[in-house]
Amino acid sequence: MTFALVAALVTPNPVELVDTTRRLSIPQPIFWEMQPYLNCLIEQSNAQLKAMGGATEEKFPEIKRVAIAGCQTARASTKAAAVKALRNSDVRRAERSDYVERTLIAVENHVLDAPHRAEPVQ
Repeated sequence: MTFALVAALVTPNPVELVDTTRRLSIPQPIFWEMQPYLNCLIEQSNAQLKAMGGATEEKFPEIKRVAIAGCQTARASTKAAAVKALRNSDVRRAERSDYVERTLIAVENHVLDAPHRAEPVQ
């Protein structure tokens, strides 16, 4: 997934990040505003993974909780910046906050949920 993130950061008009197992779409008008929060979640989850001695599926809920808690400031500033970036978009003013909130939740779920398994767990 790191490769997809790096590729998306250098693309002039990125619209979505894609890995082979899951898909995350970040709307183009707010893509750049989402980057600080996305980066914070990745940093926090990596730190938590290291502190917990690696990943197991059972650890993902705690990793997610800690990462989201550690990124509240970044989340608030990202949300404000994204709502502001939607001023010149087709998203109606009354819907902008919810639109951004749904995207923030999608980012959290994509970055912090346990990876989907292609094969059954034995």
